[in-house]
Amino acid sequence: MKYRIDDLGWLSFERLIQSLLKAELGIGVEAWGGPSDHGRDAYCEADLAFPVQDAPSVGPTVFQAKFVKGANAAGARPFGPLRKAIDAEIKRVEQRIAQGRWANLRRYALLTNVPLTSGRREKLQALLEDAFPGVLVSTQGAEDICCMLDNAPAIRKSYPEILGLADLRALIREAVSPSIQERSASAILEAEELSRVFVATSAYYKALDHLSKYHFAVLDGAPEMGKTAIARMVALALHLDGWTAVECREPDDFYAAYESGNQQIFIADDALGRTEFDVGLGRQWERDLPRILRRTDASHWLVWTTRKHILLRALAQMDLIAPATGFPDPGEVVVDAGDLTMEEKARILYRHAKSSCVGAEMVSIVQDHAQRIVESKFFTPERIRRFVQETLPALAERDDVAVWGALDSAVDEAIQSPTTRMRLAFGALPLIHCSLLVDMLECGRACSRTDLLRIYRVRHGSITEAEMARAIEDLTGTFIKPPDRDRLDWIHPSYRDVVIDAVSDDADLQTEFVRHANLEGLQLAFSTEGGATGNRNLPFVRCQGSWDAAAHRLIVLARGRQLAQVLDLVGNALSGIREDDVLAAKLERLALSSLEAIAGTLSVGRTLSSHEILSLHRLHTLLGIAAPMIRLSDYLKTRLHEIADELREGWEFDSGMVQEVFSLVNWVNEFENQTLSDADVDRLLDFVLDAVYEYAENEADYYLPAHGDHDEDIEECDRLAAAFGTLTYGDLRKASEMARALEYQRDLYLESQIEVENEPLDYSWDSSSRRERFNISVFFADL
Repeated sequence: MKYRIDDLGWLSFERLIQSLLKAELGIGVEAWGGPSDHGRDAYCEADLAFPVQDAPSVGPTVFQAKFVKGANAAGARPFGPLRKAIDAEIKRVEQRIAQGRWANLRRYALLTNVPLTSGRREKLQALLEDAFPGVLVSTQGAEDICCMLDNAPAIRKSYPEILGLADLRALIREAVSPSIQERSASAILEAEELSRVFVATSAYYKALDHLSKYHFAVLDGAPEMGKTAIARMVALALHLDGWTAVECREPDDFYAAYESGNQQIFIADDALGRTEFDVGLGRQWERDLPRILRRTDASHWLVWTTRKHILLRALAQMDLIAPATGFPDPGEVVVDAGDLTMEEKARILYRHAKSSCVGAEMVSIVQDHAQRIVESKFFTPERIRRFVQETLPALAERDDVAVWGALDSAVDEAIQSPTTRMRLAFGALPLIHCSLLVDMLECGRACSRTDLLRIYRVRHGSITEAEMARAIEDLTGTFIKPPDRDRLDWIHPSYRDVVIDAVSDDADLQTEFVRHANLEGLQLAFSTEGGATGNRNLPFVRCQGSWDAAAHRLIVLARGRQLAQVLDLVGNALSGIREDDVLAAKLERLALSSLEAIAGTLSVGRTLSSHEILSLHRLHTLLGIAAPMIRLSDYLKTRLHEIADELREGWEFDSGMVQEVFSLVNWVNEFENQTLSDADVDRLLDFVLDAVYEYAENEADYYLPAHGDHDEDIEECDRLAAAFGTLTYGDLRKASEMARALEYQRDLYLESQIEVENEPLDYSWDSSSRRERFNISVFFADL
């Protein structure tokens, strides 16, 4: 068979049939399909010249696509499954007729990937005509579908997936002259491999639309999102219509290949998506764009994979030379290749799996993990290609996949790990660009330009705002997102991981980073999470120099106003470190030396906050040492006095303050029993707890309005009830009763809110207008 339509799967087959019918019969054919199509994969109310072109038949016509897995494989026996599917469909149609949802049907057309001999056609015809009396029935099998594809060459552009279902070289030989083939050889060579796995996303169709209107389209988006793949498949589709396809590495390639009398599609890839990253290459295209755009027309189209800000700079340059009158707004030519729907992601995974999966084990892994792969925030088309082609075969052979969670972790690691080209791209950056990305690690998940400028100057010396702005522009679209006002953020979590790995692998970078680190930087240096597997241990304290720098930096910050945060940082690292005894021992020594240094700086008269007291005690407990290194009971009394004074002055409670009080009380009860014999402490505890109960009772007895938004009240009752559930000191039965009273009040708020949400009813709402969630498990069932 000329086209391997079995490789499509049921949903893509259904979409292909819809596209073919529209191409063959016109836009009057409505594309329905999906799980709620009421038996109509396509539908037309009007009369149609189908199946005979010059003999119109009376409408309405219903088209149904029936896909059978492996219908054309050697030794396949697909007619039984097809017959079973049709029997089930007939029952559903009979129900729809009885319910009045299938009225006035005049023609029914079945289209399937199953080969239909004359005998099979007669059986299907009789079966369907008997089920639908008075309805004209027609059947189209696998060979008929292939003939329809041959007769609709325009479908190659609107449904490029079919190019991967046939012998592409044979198609090109049939459709394209030898001279055009020769001039397009290098550009088409890359597209041939892509055609077997390519999925036409909305970005592909937008690019075609922009090219037809303006002869120019810009494919924007993060690396690995398929910009170059879309450009090449656009070129391949046009090549089959007789266009010459030309890949341009730099503007001079465009000028050298330009032929005024021929149809040409130019692909300008400014190195985003290649194995290297050249910040200057985009500037070359930016500089030459005015001249190049003047040469684009109905026969000369340009697809540029770049970043939107480079286009904007180029257009600004055009305005300086001569006003760009007539040129469309940038928003009309820019296409975001990374804007993928859940269905598009599922189809990308399916196509790769269909092309590469060999054996039931590989298929089963994809089917079992399709949901988590498609919904992963790390999903990119390039990562899916790498996962299916490189990682999946090894996973299928693993012996430990039966262990609970082992396969889940392996799949996650394969999708989340930075790719080689990402590391190469970072390694190729100029020094200023590399330094800015490292400094961004100190700003948390997002930072401001002002913070980044300050950090850079502290670490590396002077830099002007203009120099930094230019470097940020170069990194935008590759490592960082387009700035949101003054805020900068990573374009993808994996690019942050690339930079973290680079620092972690370089002793000098580690030491330099830690020496100047703020609290956020040290939290990253001592983190025990993150990375592809989620358990990266202390990434920036891997050499003696970085340990020494960290010990000094922690004490400096602790002596300032960040004592509690530093204690929590070390405590979290101690409790989170795993499977590395050497690092754990070093961390314990660092924690002890930090505590000794902090103890020597704390004056007796200094007041510690509740947070600092609890953090100190937690660290003592983790280290397994006696508390007197820093006598916490003295600080505890001081803090209780402070809380009591604040209450007398009208301090307003909330659940967070209640939890703070309970934490202190519980700590006294559990670890400082000798303090409870202190009459002053007893009196303070009773006074504070009485105030807490009074606040909670007021919350539990609050007058309930008939209507209103009670989200905040519900959350406060929840938090207070949870806090009373943690209390370990005093009258515990009273605490339990208070928790139940708060939960009851929360339920009253919920009931009141439900009544408001249900009134008044919107009788104009039509439930049929709801968009159904794409069912990934059903989609992958026939892989």
